[in-house]
Amino acid sequence: MGSLLVPVLFSYAGIISIGLAALEFVALWMLTGKIITKESGISVINIAYTVAWSVLTLLGVAIYSFMSPGLAALPTVLLYAIYSVLLGISVVLLIVPLAMFYGKYRQYQSLANRYNNIKLRSDKALADASSLSGKLKRIRDDISSTEALIAKARQLKDIADRNPDVIIKGVNERPTMPEFSIPKVNYVIVGIGGGGSALLESYIEYLRSQGAIKDEPTNPFLFVFFDLNSSNAERLRKQYEGTEVAPKLYVFNHYEAMTPDSIRFTNPWISGLYQESEIPVQAAGNLRFAGLAAYSAIRSAFIDEVKHRLESLKSATGYSGTMIVVLTSLGGGTGSGSFLKITMDLKKAVKDLTGVDPIVAGVGVVPKEDESAVNHANAYAAIKELVYLLKHGSSQGMNYPFDFFFLVSREKPVRNVDLMIGLALSRFLFDLGTSGAPRKGEGKGVEQGTAFAHTFDLEDLRTYLQPIDLLTFSRYEIYFPASKLSWLKLVGEPVLGEVESREKGIRDSLSEAEASLNALKSDVSGILNDIDALYRDMQSALMYPSFERRKQDMMKDMLSIKSNLSTGTITVTSLEGDYKRLMSQSEPLGYPELSRQVSEFRAAVSDTISFLRSPPISSIEYVFPVKSPDDIDVGQLQTANLYGMITRLGLQDAFKSALTNLSGTLAGVGQTMANLNYDLIKAPIGSTSPFMEFVRKYNPDLAREGVVYTPPIRNILQLVTTAPENVSTADFPTEKTITLALQSKASNPAFRLGYVPAKKFSISSYRIIHGIYLWSIAGSGDYVFTDISYLKRSYEQLKLQKNIGLHHALFYGDFKDFEDLTGVRVSGMSPAEGVKRIVDFWSSYDPELDYIDMWGVLRLAFVYEGLAKIRNAFDNYMKEVSGAIEMLSKGGTAVPIEKIGRLAEDIASLEVPKVKADIDKIAEANRVARSEVIDRALMGIKETVSDVYNVLSSASNSLEATLTKLSEVEASKKGDYFALRELQELRNSIITVQRKASEMAEEFISAYG
Repeated sequence: MGSLLVPVLFSYAGIISIGLAALEFVALWMLTGKIITKESGISVINIAYTVAWSVLTLLGVAIYSFMSPGLAALPTVLLYAIYSVLLGISVVLLIVPLAMFYGKYRQYQSLANRYNNIKLRSDKALADASSLSGKLKRIRDDISSTEALIAKARQLKDIADRNPDVIIKGVNERPTMPEFSIPKVNYVIVGIGGGGSALLESYIEYLRSQGAIKDEPTNPFLFVFFDLNSSNAERLRKQYEGTEVAPKLYVFNHYEAMTPDSIRFTNPWISGLYQESEIPVQAAGNLRFAGLAAYSAIRSAFIDEVKHRLESLKSATGYSGTMIVVLTSLGGGTGSGSFLKITMDLKKAVKDLTGVDPIVAGVGVVPKEDESAVNHANAYAAIKELVYLLKHGSSQGMNYPFDFFFLVSREKPVRNVDLMIGLALSRFLFDLGTSGAPRKGEGKGVEQGTAFAHTFDLEDLRTYLQPIDLLTFSRYEIYFPASKLSWLKLVGEPVLGEVESREKGIRDSLSEAEASLNALKSDVSGILNDIDALYRDMQSALMYPSFERRKQDMMKDMLSIKSNLSTGTITVTSLEGDYKRLMSQSEPLGYPELSRQVSEFRAAVSDTISFLRSPPISSIEYVFPVKSPDDIDVGQLQTANLYGMITRLGLQDAFKSALTNLSGTLAGVGQTMANLNYDLIKAPIGSTSPFMEFVRKYNPDLAREGVVYTPPIRNILQLVTTAPENVSTADFPTEKTITLALQSKASNPAFRLGYVPAKKFSISSYRIIHGIYLWSIAGSGDYVFTDISYLKRSYEQLKLQKNIGLHHALFYGDFKDFEDLTGVRVSGMSPAEGVKRIVDFWSSYDPELDYIDMWGVLRLAFVYEGLAKIRNAFDNYMKEVSGAIEMLSKGGTAVPIEKIGRLAEDIASLEVPKVKADIDKIAEANRVARSEVIDRALMGIKETVSDVYNVLSSASNSLEATLTKLSEVEASKKGDYFALRELQELRNSIITVQRKASEMAEEFISAYG
């Protein structure tokens, strides 16, 4: 039985193995999610196998033991060996499924570990990307705030540069502005065309720097802008959005009404002038007619808009007086073509609204010589039309445009010419618009103070600038650079230190961001590569259903990770784009732009220091130097006075020299705003008695204080910060007048400074303004305004090409006004015929003829001077000889033979003036000009020619009779050797003069007919 116990024991072990295999089967089912697998199949086989040998062994042993007891004596070792093998196979079959499952689990776990690694790395990459994104945003914000700080500092610099009276107090504080009172007049400032846009913007900025524009209904300003270029209009509108200027700014924007069809419909005359199918609409293309035509198409809407705003302005201010200032360039198409018509329309609108004629000033910028011939022709055509209206409009009762018009030239040998023009023009217009009338205060003179009345009489300004004419102007100012100095100390240098520190921090942050970005790019690239590899491996890996579901989830998640890294909200590409934008040269909020702005601001600070130490020579201002800006306490600027400041700096002599120039003539105060022939500016001409006699008789206005100047200069205004009586004193500037005149309000509140009432500071500003009349008045083509010569040449060249009508504009749509003003018949003609007639008129019109009263009288005065010289020479000789003969007849002996000889020599040197061609030329010109002054002057010359001829003719006969009397005297002196010798000298002189008179009389007949 002992040997039979072994199978039984092993059978029980098999049963246990069966249970384990069954448990394994269930476990595999649960773990794999599938009943039938290779592993579970082996478990089933194992169960069947183990059941087979275990159960069969037990049954076999029982049967065998009853039937063959002898078998029980089999060797135990052998049984152990047999059943060990059987059990071993069961155990192996039990282990194999587990091993197979474990292998597949290891494969799955390897993939899962790789996935988890990718997940961790991607989470870190996304966190790094988010952090880098935030850093780049902070950098952008830092750049933005730094640029805003620079912009604010630059804005304050613009204010300081424009306004010497401002004291800058800090980057976040409002500057201390000078106090002034705006006269009770509505101001309408009109910019037309691209050039007008720049001038209007410059003037607005100057007014802002003065604190003159306020967001109040009673603030008496209206700014108007018209241009065919809608981008210019939009830029100007956006520039002032949200500022105090916006409610006072009207920018034309009805471009939808400006179509080729509407332009042709409104301007039927175009067919006679312009044959092209396309009419310039969004720009005039440097054609003046196009500027006029486009304006005519929207004229009604434009004027209605302006009238509405004018009515609101008048209602708010209660003022009836209006001053209109029109700013434009004469060389373009829009402004040059439409400015006359727009001005006349605005002038009429104001008169209809207020019942009072506005005073209208115009400013036209003339193109440079190196600009195109088209620009030159436009400017000359505009000047032609302007002169004709100025000279003839008022006499015909027309709504002529301007009371006075200033020409400004860009042909200046200075840096930043446009900036200089804009600044000088803005200061000039502001001075014209805020001049006050002096009124004595209590006591006498400056010791007790001088007050200024807040008055502004438009008629006074008209009187200043009569006659209506073209002018240019000279404006000069001297001041201590308090505004620049306060800006440098309180804004420029502190802000520069701040922005340089910020720039370095931003640069370092960008370097760190670049390193982080490169590391992130490397990480993300590795993650994406690993995702692709793992995804491929997972796709090829066969998994149990339970593992497959998790594998699919991991694969789906990896696609999501890849998507987030590649195309998510924050990606390497987007971060790289953000970084590149920060480093882009064209990005407004990029580091290169910031670096450029910091560099420019650094240069601005450096330039300001250089300016303070050695102010450049300027044609519009004299600035006292500040050699050591660091040594001046800017806190003193609000209480200091100019004289005290320059005394501290040792600049008294420079100040006196500047004041001497300031109160002197034109040449002492720099160039004007146009290029003038200074040899013809206020140069005395024709000072002889005959010349002055002729001028006084025919145009006495040309003679000022007994002298004729070419051309005359009018002091439009002399605006100074001291009492006018001090400037006019012979000993100005003296120590006393300078000291008293420059006391600041802070130290002497009773003292009122200058034309601007109650100005806070006396750091500046002495000003002088001259008005200079233009055009030639001496010699053919000898222009005072030298720029006119190249304008005229270009005009004449284009006229030869027979398209000069494209460069004119006036009266193309107003045939009746043209006919009434010029007398040229166009009524009853077709639009095409009429416009051709108008072109012919402008083409042949010479604007100099309207100045013939000046240059014609002066040229004829020179003719008269020559003729009078002949007449006077013969009259003086005849008078002296007759006196000598009469004295000798009465027994006298003292004959003035030397004097008579000198008079004879004078006559011998005389020549008949060959001036008939000049006289005829003036007469021919006057047949067009129809000047009564020249008619009378020509008649005077004709009478003088006749008179001189009569003198010459009668001189021969008179001297013949004188010789007869001389013979009688000689007969009575026989024997007196000395007397006879003198009488012979006298006879020879008379014969010579008689012969000269006869010759000149014949030459007169030949020369004058």
